Amino acid sequence: MATEKVTVQVLGVLAAAFPQFNLTKETGEVYSRVLADLPDELLRTAALDCVSKCRFFPTVSELRDAALSIKRIGAGDPSAFEAWDEVCRLIRDQGHGSTPDFSHPWIAAAVRQSGGWVRLCMSENSVADRARFLEAFADAQRRNLETERTLPQVRELALRLASTRRPELPGAKA
Repeated sequence: MATEKVTVQVLGVLAAAFPQFNLTKETGEVYSRVLADLPDELLRTAALDCVSKCRFFPTVSELRDAALSIKRIGAGDPSAFEAWDEVCRLIRDQGHGSTPDFSHPWIAAAVRQSGGWVRLCMSENSVADRARFLEAFADAQRRNLETERTLPQVRELALRLASTRRPELPGAKA
């Protein structure tokens, strides 16, 4: 995880690349705190990416997005169209007997959101199925990206708060 030393070095590089930016001690402290969950090498590389792409000193959000983009490059996530192609191939090759093991969890999520495996296999409206699947796949990607963008401490608090909520019984009055 990003050490304070590396974060200070990265901010020094950014300050040199964007000399018109006034880097204050308080700004450095905020950057250090919000970037602490990133591995040192990833933070350094994200900073270089921002130097090459940003017109102004990058915000914390821009640095985090650059780091996320770098992580995503090698992840091998399928495009929505590759995912739909896999679904069509599996429908052709395997049919509706049992739900297949998909190559990526986003594909499985999109199939569920599209009405399920059997419904997709039995459908006679592939145009509508494709549109529904592509929307569901985009939603799965968006949710995953949002989760990855969320700071670990925010995720932890959200999970703690969710676990302390008591489910309301049907018909119960507050």
